[in-house]
Amino acid sequence: MASPEEFSRLVARHREDDSPALMILAGLTRMLDAEAHKVLEDDLQSMAKPWEVFDARDNIGDQIPDDPGLYMFVWRPGPRHRVTTPGVTFEEGTFPYILYIGQAGGTQRNGSNDSSNTLRKRFKDYKRHLNGDAENLWTRQEPRRRAGRLSHFLPLGPLEFWCSSMEDRARISGLEKRLIRLYNPPLNDQHRPRIRAKFGKTRNAWGS
Repeated sequence: MASPEEFSRLVARHREDDSPALMILAGLTRMLDAEAHKVLEDDLQSMAKPWEVFDARDNIGDQIPDDPGLYMFVWRPGPRHRVTTPGVTFEEGTFPYILYIGQAGGTQRNGSNDSSNTLRKRFKDYKRHLNGDAENLWTRQEPRRRAGRLSHFLPLGPLEFWCSSMEDRARISGLEKRLIRLYNPPLNDQHRPRIRAKFGKTRNAWGS
């Protein structure tokens, strides 16, 4: 994965080029469904452990739980924003973008469970994507297939790996599908919702 300094050099090198784009689309119907959100929150609280967040570096594999569960790759670009609420000290944070949601050890399409598949193993499977060449964002077209898109976009930084351990393997796939339908992560293929969208003419991101 490119370091912040390497990304700064890449951006400077390609500043006059047309900007690459990451198409992030929110399905408003699901985003506005407060009742479904509450049920999902309750299910995650009762069925899964709280999310653990790691910097998505390729050397953290042994720190990740060796358990079945859910995981997400989350991109946090841009400036930090300072916020406060009454009675709480200042906090700072950046806005997250969920790029990919997956599961480890859940029920497969044939109804079986892969007991050897864990969050730790799944993260290690993604190391080759994390170590992709970030300059491909400017020099190559976005690949059509899932594996190519993962190698194309997962070198983005700062990138986080979120994971949540689950004991009941039969529940994992259902929660994964609901999360994908809600957040519509751009690097997923399966379970993405149908969304009506209209795209305008592309333009140079650095132009006025």
